[in-house]
Amino acid sequence: MGTRIWYEVSMTSAFEEIRFVRMYYNATNKTAVAYVSNANNELPENLKTRVEEFLRNQGSAHLLHKVKPYSEIEADQVSFLADPPLEIKRLALLGSLNQSGIKKSLSLAFPFLDMELTNFENGVLKIWISNQDSLSQMECQIIRDYSNEIVPLGVTVEFI
Repeated sequence: MGTRIWYEVSMTSAFEEIRFVRMYYNATNKTAVAYVSNANNELPENLKTRVEEFLRNQGSAHLLHKVKPYSEIEADQVSFLADPPLEIKRLALLGSLNQSGIKKSLSLAFPFLDMELTNFENGVLKIWISNQDSLSQMECQIIRDYSNEIVPLGVTVEFI
């Protein structure tokens, strides 16, 4: 099981011709979509086939993987993601992706939060934060966004 960042780094490392890559998890279809293109913003059939094989061999077994041209991101209404801080990237690449590893990674990313993992069911990780009332809506959104970078693709973080 890998994070979104793990997928993207792994693909660009495995295929030197990839210049644009974005992994996206569509919760409605329970599908991980790899949007991929070369320097000419194209997805040649041979590259698509090799990326599909890579995802079958290296991707999370519980996800259905699809490969699409990077240019389809806008048509598919995939949201823009700001580049997370280096520490979040590091945790996304090196963190242990079991429940205790996720809790440790979240604690390292947000040491100022008093949080407790309360439930993990059907791909939703519920986290209780005792000091959530002292956070602004913007701070909560940033914490939610960065938390979603630390957990495996296909898992959603929900604060309660």
